[in-house]
Amino acid sequence: MTIHGNMLLRAALDYAERGFPVFPCRPTDKSPLIPRDMDPHTGKPIEKSGGLYKATTDAQQITTWWTMWPNAMIGVPMGPKAGIWAIDPDAPEEIGEPDGRENLAKLQLQHGSLPNTHTHLTPGGGKHMLFRWRSDKPITNREGALKRKGINVRGEGGYLIFPPSQYFTGKSYEFEEPLDSFHFADAPEWLYDLILAQPEPKISERALATVHRPERVSVSSEHSAYAEAALEGEIDRLSTTYKGGRNTQLNNSAVSLGTLVAAGELSESRVIEGLMSGCGANGLLHEDGASRCMATIKSGLNYGRQHPRSIPQRDYRSGVDRHLLGPIADYSKAAIAPGNEGAEPAPKPALVATPYKRVDPKTIPLRDWVYGSLLIRKFVTATVSPGGIGKSSLVTVEALAMTSGRGLLGIAPKRRMKVWLWNLEDPQEETARKIEAAALHYGLSEDETDGYLFVNSGRDTPLVMAKTTRGGAAIVAPVVDALVEQCKANEIDVIVIDPFVSSHEVAENDNTFQDMIIKEWGRVADRANIAVHLVDHTRKMGGMEAEVTTESARGAKAKTDGCRVVRAVNRMTEEEALRAGVENHRLYFRTFNDKANLAPPADKSDWFKLESVDLGNAPSHLQFGDSVGVVATWEWPDALEGVDGALVDRVFEKIKGGRWRDSIQAADWVGFAVAQVMELDLGKKAHKARVANLIRTWKACGSLVVVEAKDGKGNVRPFVEVSETAQ
Repeated sequence: MTIHGNMLLRAALDYAERGFPVFPCRPTDKSPLIPRDMDPHTGKPIEKSGGLYKATTDAQQITTWWTMWPNAMIGVPMGPKAGIWAIDPDAPEEIGEPDGRENLAKLQLQHGSLPNTHTHLTPGGGKHMLFRWRSDKPITNREGALKRKGINVRGEGGYLIFPPSQYFTGKSYEFEEPLDSFHFADAPEWLYDLILAQPEPKISERALATVHRPERVSVSSEHSAYAEAALEGEIDRLSTTYKGGRNTQLNNSAVSLGTLVAAGELSESRVIEGLMSGCGANGLLHEDGASRCMATIKSGLNYGRQHPRSIPQRDYRSGVDRHLLGPIADYSKAAIAPGNEGAEPAPKPALVATPYKRVDPKTIPLRDWVYGSLLIRKFVTATVSPGGIGKSSLVTVEALAMTSGRGLLGIAPKRRMKVWLWNLEDPQEETARKIEAAALHYGLSEDETDGYLFVNSGRDTPLVMAKTTRGGAAIVAPVVDALVEQCKANEIDVIVIDPFVSSHEVAENDNTFQDMIIKEWGRVADRANIAVHLVDHTRKMGGMEAEVTTESARGAKAKTDGCRVVRAVNRMTEEEALRAGVENHRLYFRTFNDKANLAPPADKSDWFKLESVDLGNAPSHLQFGDSVGVVATWEWPDALEGVDGALVDRVFEKIKGGRWRDSIQAADWVGFAVAQVMELDLGKKAHKARVANLIRTWKACGSLVVVEAKDGKGNVRPFVEVSETAQ
C-alpha cells in the first residue's frame, strides 16, 4: 500500500466514524469502482445497486476496499443518508462555457451572501460548497434556475469526491480553510428557490395568471355588500403577500371566504376565481402551479364551509371606500347609536402635557455605558454586518469579556456584567462551540462565566416579539412581558439578539412597522434597565458598493434611526490585504461606530482577526476535530516597524548607486533595491506589500522623490531618487 493510499484509508475511516458513508472511485474519471449487482434471471445490471448505493460506514468493508484500491478517491453520497447536499460552481473548461464561480458571485450580489460552510477546493479550480440537509426541502441533482450557469447541484442520487482524494494528474481535492472544518450551514431560502424553481408554466397556467379580478356586481342588500367587501379585502391581502407567507395567506383567505360561501353570500366559483387572480399577482401561481394553488383553496374552503358566518347588522353605505373599512375581523364592530349625548360624564383626555420642573443638573444620573462606547444601559445598539465575516464570533467574545470583567478585545468593562446571548439561527451546540473555543483561547475559567452568562437558541426557544395580523403588525405583548420579567429576575445587564431579523415576523421594508419594533426594544431596555444589542444583516449590496455603513442595513431605515449606536463591520478587502501584507484577507475584518455615516480610513478602524482554535473533541483515531474561529484584536502594521536609521541609510545608498524606476511593473523597480538590502522576497505578497508601503512612506515624508528622466531607449520615464534633504 502506498503512503498516499494509507492516508486515503485513514481519511475514509475518519469520514465513516463521523457518519458519512463512503465508497471508492477511480482516480482517472471519478466513476465508482463498485460495480452494480447483476440480475440472475436477465443477466443485466440492476439499477441503483452499485457505486454510491454501496456506500457504507462499516470500517471492515472500507479497509477491504482501500486495501484493494489504495489510491481510490473517496466518494460520499449526498442526501439524507449523509445529511448534506452541495453546489459546485465550476471553472469553464473551454472558451464560451459559463463560469460557475462568476455566476455564483453575481447571484450573491442580487440575493445576499452565502453563509460560511464546509467547502472543498477541486482540482479543476471549482468549489464544493456543502449545506445541511433539510427533509422539508429535498434536493436532487436537478439544477432548476441554476441550469446553464455552470453551477452543478448534488443532492439525493448524486455524490461528491472528498479530500484528500487525488486525481491521476497529481492534483488533489483540498479543504478551503481549517476554520469550522465540519460546519454545515443552512442554505439560504433564495438558493432553495432557484434550485427548486418550477418549470415554465403551461399555456393554461399562463392564462390563469393573467385572469382579471372579478368585477364587483351592484348589490342591494347590506349582506351582499359585506360579502363583496370581504372578497375584495382578501384578494388585496393575498395579492400583496410575498415569499414566505403566500401559501399561508392563501389558506387563511380561503377559510375566511369559505364561511361566506356556507352562509350563501358568495358563490364558490367567484371565490376561486378571485383567489386564483391573487395567486397570479403575487407569483405563487407561476412558482407552485395551478394544481397546488387549487388544492390549498379547496382545503381552506372545505374548512370554512363547516363554520357559516353570521353577517352582522351594520350601517354599510354604498360608495364608502372599502380600504377605510379595515379587515374582515373589524366588520362586526357595532356603530355607536345616537341619542344619548351628554348622559355619560366627559371622558378623561387621552394625553396630558406634563409641566417640566427644573432640577439640579448634578443630580441627573450619568449615562451608564456598560461596554466601551458600544453598549449603553436603557438604549439599543445595532451591529450591521454582511454574512460570513465573523460577527457572531465577535459578539460571543464581547459577551465573555463582559461576563469575566476582562478586556479580551482591548475594552475593559468597569465591572462584571450578566449577559444574555440569544442566537436565533444556530443550534445551541454551535454557540457552545464558539464560547468554549474563545474560553480556550483566552484561558477563561468556569468561575469567570458561571452565573453571569445566559445562552438561548432560537432552534429551541424562538423569540418573536412582533407578528403580522390581518389589521397590520402588532407587538406580541406576552412575549415582551416575559422577556422583561426574565431580565429582571436574572439581573441581566446586556441582551444580545443575533440576528435581529429573526426576532419578528413583519415586513422588513415597512418603516412604520420597523419603527414600532425598534421602539419596543427601547422600551424593553428601559423597563428591564438593560443594554440591548441587535445584530443585523446588510441588504443586498451592489458590486460598486464595497463599504458597509449604517445605510447598508437591510430593510427600513427607521430601524437604525431608532438605535443609540450603530456599528458597521467590513471584511478586509484584497487591496487592504496587499497594503497590510496579509495573505488570507478573509480572516480579518474591521469595525467602526457609524451613527454619523462617516467611515474612518482602514488603518484607523478597530481591526480583528479570526484565530483557529481546536476544541480537542476528536477521538484519538480521527484526523480532524472541530476547529472554530475565535475573534482576537489585530493592529494595522506600521510600515516602519523594525526599520532603524542604519538600515534606512543602507537602503538609500543602494538606491543612489543605481537607476531605479518608479513603476512597480518595471524590471528595475526601486523596490528591488529595497528588498535586496532588507533581505525580503518580492515573490511573497506580504514582502512585496511591505516594500511598497515603505516606498510610499518615504515618498510622503520627502526622503524619496520621483523625477523624469530618459531610459536606455531614450524614452522619458519616472525614476526614484533620494532627495537632497535625506542625503
